[in-house]
Amino acid sequence: KKMSGFSPAQVLGTHEDQLVTFTSDQSKQKIRELLQRTIRNEEESDWIIHFLNIPSRIQAGPSCGLIALRMCADYLQKEALMTSSLLEIAIERGYTNLGEMFSAQDLASLARDYYGLSTTQVLSNFDHKDILKHLHRGFPILVPYDNDKNNTPCQKKGASAHWGIIIGSICLRSDEEQTHHVADEMVGHVAWHEGEISENVDASKLYLICQQPRSRHKQLWTYLDLKASNANLLYGDPVRMAEQKWKIPEELTNLKDKIILIGPSNK
Repeated sequence: KKMSGFSPAQVLGTHEDQLVTFTSDQSKQKIRELLQRTIRNEEESDWIIHFLNIPSRIQAGPSCGLIALRMCADYLQKEALMTSSLLEIAIERGYTNLGEMFSAQDLASLARDYYGLSTTQVLSNFDHKDILKHLHRGFPILVPYDNDKNNTPCQKKGASAHWGIIIGSICLRSDEEQTHHVADEMVGHVAWHEGEISENVDASKLYLICQQPRSRHKQLWTYLDLKASNANLLYGDPVRMAEQKWKIPEELTNLKDKIILIGPSNK
């Protein structure tokens, strides 16, 4: 099926040179830089950090959900399947025209059926405890949200819906209750402790480490900002809907208040 001038490889970024991997030390350094920029106006702080070292891919065309899924598969599988066939399957099932994915259930179905990530499930009306619990199990989370010009969460009622990946969490040590943390080190005036964050942490003081397929860079967002952006996914962009090129529903009920818990095969 012809896709508006794009080949499947161009739409989905399947060329291997578009895969960007990071060593654990490289990822730590990027997260340190994010953290220092975030707290640059604060006094000395003692932080707890937990993250998954997810590789990056850059999308071409409206394929953010499919590429985000591929990034998760890259992390969980030694050789993730090419995504050109994934696009073909999504088109055959009627999920998409050009790679756009406006249903969490459909994207989770592709995770299970195409990549064999059979325990993947959609979670509705989630909270920060659900996110922390899944990250601590060692698995990433796909999250739809409204993205601003710098790809950070905003609230445009769904007009700029996008897919990102939650790969980690950060909070002040004084704001969480558990005390077993390892690999303590100083990063400038920041004390860094690697370890799991208590699910009892104050949600208003929780940061999430995220990636999204429009950039190779990790980003640091507050949980509350991302949660609010996800909850405000109400309507499809009327401008794009009028173009009639994409499968965009009038109401985004299959994105709003939903995340996808990416899980392994149960075999």
